[in-house]
Amino acid sequence: MTTPTEILGFEPITRVSAEQARETLKWWDPNVVNAERHEVAAALRRLNSVLLAADPTTQTDTIHAMRLITEMLCERAALLPRASASTTPGPGERCPVGGWSNAISSPLLFSVDNGCVRADGNFLGSQEGVTGRAHGGSIAASFDAVISAGQIHLGWFGYTRRLTVEYLAPVPLGRRVNFHVAVRDIAQDDRSAVLHAHLRSDDRLLAQATADIVRSGRW
Repeated sequence: MTTPTEILGFEPITRVSAEQARETLKWWDPNVVNAERHEVAAALRRLNSVLLAADPTTQTDTIHAMRLITEMLCERAALLPRASASTTPGPGERCPVGGWSNAISSPLLFSVDNGCVRADGNFLGSQEGVTGRAHGGSIAASFDAVISAGQIHLGWFGYTRRLTVEYLAPVPLGRRVNFHVAVRDIAQDDRSAVLHAHLRSDDRLLAQATADIVRSGRW
């Protein structure tokens, strides 16, 4: 079995136990409270995929009908009661990258992997750059989101000060990809850290990123 050290090329630094890391990582889990919201978001993603692949110039009647339906749904949705504190999706749910409640997001499944955080998912048609390939900006945003989750091994959280991405190969749409991220270095004053991440598909390294994180608070 390939270890995180073999995947990333360095020994991950972790200040918390695996149990603590898994407990904190639940913040990124798809919340069952929001299951119905997830279904709606997934339906909107499917609709967007259909629209991206369609030729609207040949189906004007269909496009007009969809516009009317969209207006009706928006009016009905506006009548829904505001979510309570217990059902409001958290930042992990709302995130434009990996958030299950966000219709523009490509959901990610996070897990703890021997001092690393792993995220599994795929890039959607809405994230396309060159035909059939993920946009570089979408890849960079995904790295930022995954590196944010990787901070669980610091015992504190912070903000990205600098993100450097190296693109090594085109990232195909719709194909399963996985990210691995780990803490590589922590400043002596414990106010900043460096995290490094890889993006792979079928064990092929497609891109890697390094981020400088500035401490903000504690988990």
